Amino acid sequence: MNIKRSGKIVLSIIAGAVCILVAAYLWIYNGVHYHNKDELAQTVSEYQVFEMLDGEELSIPLLPEKNYVQSISVLLINLESEESGNMTVSILDKYGKKYFDTSIPLSSVPAGEFYEFPVYTRLTRNREYLINISQKGASVAPYLLYADSSQIKNGADPLVGIKYCNEASDWEKSGIMISVILGLLTVLIFCFGSDISKFLSRSYTKIILGILLLTQYIMMMPMFKYVLGSVTLDPSWRYVLNILGYRGYKFGDDAFFTYGPLGFICYLMNLDNNGITYYVGLAVLLIVVFINAYFLFKVFKLVFQNKISIVGVVLSSLVYILNYTKSEWDNYMLYTLILGVIVSFRERHESKDRTEDKNDRSHIVTIVAVNFLFCIMSLSKFSTFTSALSFTILFAIFDFFFNRRIESISYFAPACAFSVIGYLLYNPSFADLFRYLKGIFAISDGWMISSQWDYCFTQKEWQSLILIMIMFVLLMVTGIICDHKSSHIIISLSSSMFLLFKYASTRHGLACGLWLYAMLFSAAVLSFNWDVLFDKESNDRSTQRSVCIRIAGLFAIACVSFTSILQTTNLHYSTGEIKAQLHDKFFGIIHINDPSVLPETIESSTLPEELLAKIGSESVCIYNYRQAMGATNPSLNLKVYPSIQGVLTIVPMMEQRNTYFFNSEDAPTYMIMFDETIDDRIKLFDSPYTWDGIRTNYQVDSVYGDITLLKKVNTGKPKDEITDEYTFLREESYDKDAVIEIPHDAKYAKVKIDFSLTGKLKKFFYHVFITNVSINYSDGRVLYGRAIIPTLEEGFEITYFPQNPGEMIQKLGYVGQDDKDNGPDMVSISFSGLGLNDIADKIKIKWYG
Repeated sequence: MNIKRSGKIVLSIIAGAVCILVAAYLWIYNGVHYHNKDELAQTVSEYQVFEMLDGEELSIPLLPEKNYVQSISVLLINLESEESGNMTVSILDKYGKKYFDTSIPLSSVPAGEFYEFPVYTRLTRNREYLINISQKGASVAPYLLYADSSQIKNGADPLVGIKYCNEASDWEKSGIMISVILGLLTVLIFCFGSDISKFLSRSYTKIILGILLLTQYIMMMPMFKYVLGSVTLDPSWRYVLNILGYRGYKFGDDAFFTYGPLGFICYLMNLDNNGITYYVGLAVLLIVVFINAYFLFKVFKLVFQNKISIVGVVLSSLVYILNYTKSEWDNYMLYTLILGVIVSFRERHESKDRTEDKNDRSHIVTIVAVNFLFCIMSLSKFSTFTSALSFTILFAIFDFFFNRRIESISYFAPACAFSVIGYLLYNPSFADLFRYLKGIFAISDGWMISSQWDYCFTQKEWQSLILIMIMFVLLMVTGIICDHKSSHIIISLSSSMFLLFKYASTRHGLACGLWLYAMLFSAAVLSFNWDVLFDKESNDRSTQRSVCIRIAGLFAIACVSFTSILQTTNLHYSTGEIKAQLHDKFFGIIHINDPSVLPETIESSTLPEELLAKIGSESVCIYNYRQAMGATNPSLNLKVYPSIQGVLTIVPMMEQRNTYFFNSEDAPTYMIMFDETIDDRIKLFDSPYTWDGIRTNYQVDSVYGDITLLKKVNTGKPKDEITDEYTFLREESYDKDAVIEIPHDAKYAKVKIDFSLTGKLKKFFYHVFITNVSINYSDGRVLYGRAIIPTLEEGFEITYFPQNPGEMIQKLGYVGQDDKDNGPDMVSISFSGLGLNDIADKIKIKWYG
């Protein structure tokens, strides 16, 4: 490409200047920071009172501990319910310069609670400032509570409360800096391509390449053994995955979840009774790790066969290394599978001899390895399997149209058949196989509806996400320009990226989705034809085509570098902990035979001795989600109900299976019920059909604090429809925002809530907002919380749902006593929240008497 030498020098100087400015911004100015989600930086137990008379100002000295102040919190009392005045908060330096100043109505400040004024202002650390607080126009002077200087660690004068923004760790700043330097090197390659190409062809590049791939291999490898650090929500279902197999439970019959028969390998635990299962799981994981090493070694070889560019390997390694966080086995297998397809394609892309290509043993090994990963994923975590399947199907379609290769179906077609065979060997029942697949899709769909937040992303995360999506699209476009025959890999990967975005839009948040994206994006980078930057013909010719290709290649590297920076600045919650994570990883390998249940976990979650003695050897289940109590209380004869955890009972299918179970003779003798819920749900009303099976067959045996022990006193007849006990009255339609009066003759209701067209589109591409439900009772009690829309279709009894042990006793009565009290009458029900914008205008309810 003909660029004058002076122009090359100027371009290089500009790129170097940008690097210097970025370095100054990162290391001297400390410009990268994040919102802190922790509690107030300084809290106190004793306060003094300042009477905020009209116009009188309280000045509080501030000596910032960090550069960025996120918020200032005040605590007011003696506020009128309809206060008309305004409150002003400002930050000034000793010269009177204002850095922050805001005024809000006093009516918006809650009495007796901290109110946070958002600040997001940069101050100079350890420089003297003043926080001024005043009010004007209040009918009654409110009191401001503040702390005496003796209560404050840094010795400052009276302080209210401050949150600081977290600053980027050295790891994150280094990651951003390396990405920027990579951009400088890209410019140099663009200007002096032939010389750089000769430099990169030297033998010691093997050492650099080997170090990069080995580093990525070590960092990406997940933990072999899962350690049970608590018995809360996620550790509990992971524990259950490890005990179902050796206790004889079958997925598709006895248990349903998004994980399957081999799901335990994703969170492998060394427990007292699962020795064989544990070591079989270790063997499978070792094979997966070996496959990953094999594919990375093939990447190493392909570089020196000029089939993969060393620039691509450097970019791929940095994309993941700079955005490092822990990886999980299901996504590690997905990455390894995609890596194998890319490696196989790059091996064959330049091949001219199709016969030799088909007989290549190395290619056959790759196909076998990829299909093995497919089979393992289909029986471990099906959602990851579908992500891989969507990628390979698109890849095969594009490979046929672009390269006339039909053999790409060999990546997935055998696995689809063997996955079915594998399940039937595990459980020889086509009916259970159908229920297994149906359950997975139903639960996944219900989980996407019930596990949302109205606002999952901060504004900064939204901006970064949009930019990352733009960069990915631009990379696809440049791939088509540079080498359309290999561009279909990154186009096919967009399907997996979309599924990751869907996952990130739930309660897990964008940060979780981004580190999954980083893993797959690092594989996508390897598929790109980076040799366009070193193409001798492009360097020697000044044709418009070669100029466009060179510019497109340069732009592609800029996209990758910029994406890496965006990810780095959004993964701040864990990237600074790399040393601790690597230590835990190697410590786990060294202590692979140690038990997974920590002694401190057992000590903190042991059930009362009296309760354990009462249960004895009788069967027992745990409701709502603390199933891992079975690991910390080994004397329990734990039984697992079909939904595995109560909070996972989010679709009609699971409601029916649970109710059938609790009505059957196999139901456990005892049930341990904890007084808890998640995500602001209404206890027991989030799975009312399941609750019917519980209240029909159990009564209260005893209460131990927040634990209610229920005992089975009845064996009902297993039934598929609770409404068989009732008479259908009528179906009525209501406005979605109406207060729905409960008919006096109604005993049971089924609520049908449909999504509007907008809601359906949001549900597919992003997520729907939360719909809340409010239930009013005759004695004035109100139950309010998140509505789990799918379970409302199954219906609920027109009754009171107990919310604590005392109400549970009132509702169920003690064992052997008939003095049950149904509680107050349900008067009305209504729906609210932003979710109303996503549902149809009318709600249909079937009433039963």
